[in-house]
Amino acid sequence: MKKSLTLPAAFALVLLPAAALAQDDPVTIVGPLADGTPPQPAPEVVLPEVEIRETLEHQLGDRKITINRIKDPGLPDPRPAPPKTTELTPEQIEAFRNSPEVQQWLEEAAKTTHMFISATVIDQRATLIRWWHEGSEYLAWSNANWLYLTGFTDCQKGDRHFSSLLIASNMNSTQLPEDSPYRIPEDLPAVPGTYRVIKGDLSNTAAFEGITAFHELYQSDFARLKAAYDLREQRRIERQAELLANPPKPKDIVVHYWKVEPKKEAPERPKGGVR
Repeated sequence: MKKSLTLPAAFALVLLPAAALAQDDPVTIVGPLADGTPPQPAPEVVLPEVEIRETLEHQLGDRKITINRIKDPGLPDPRPAPPKTTELTPEQIEAFRNSPEVQQWLEEAAKTTHMFISATVIDQRATLIRWWHEGSEYLAWSNANWLYLTGFTDCQKGDRHFSSLLIASNMNSTQLPEDSPYRIPEDLPAVPGTYRVIKGDLSNTAAFEGITAFHELYQSDFARLKAAYDLREQRRIERQAELLANPPKPKDIVVHYWKVEPKKEAPERPKGGVR
């Protein structure tokens, strides 16, 4: 017999340790909420004038590649110099560990939960979510549309930080067999922000903190999340239509190369001078 537990967002918080998540603190998105606005194009790189010493050309279908051997243009070496390492004493290591910067980083890291979540949205109305906590797999049915939660990666509740890698996909139930595990349960509660655990240790409340935070955010910020998702979809469809109507023309490729002579280090002088 399979065990399951239905967790409304508010009820799930009651199951958490009192110090884990403060019920009065709202969940907020950290950083921007993506709405499909394309990024600014990268600035065009202006190459310096070069002296071409040899040229080879190849036709690659509908575009041409030109390979030029050039004189060394004297560009700065992009490879960083290897850092000089020195062996630290035990006292220096201990002082580093106890430094305010390291202590602050450790404190913030202890309050951050990293999550990898797989979400399969069925008919745009329910989601089968899968995540992992301390090496164990958890499965739950959520009545939230997790596609709306793909426009950001980090959220905050009080002093707790949740950083997620969320992979979401959409599925149509008309294409599913009757015994498919992706069939939405008929008794899944319709109350927003509710999820039912179907696999995982129900007593390990820490495993549900991040998932509960996502559901709280879904409840409190639903309109903004949905509007941002709709904009992303609208702009994706517009970009797709534009590419079909005006497919980009392949550009010719020009490659410059030159021989780089390794720098020779000056030999160390013997100590004590020359006799």
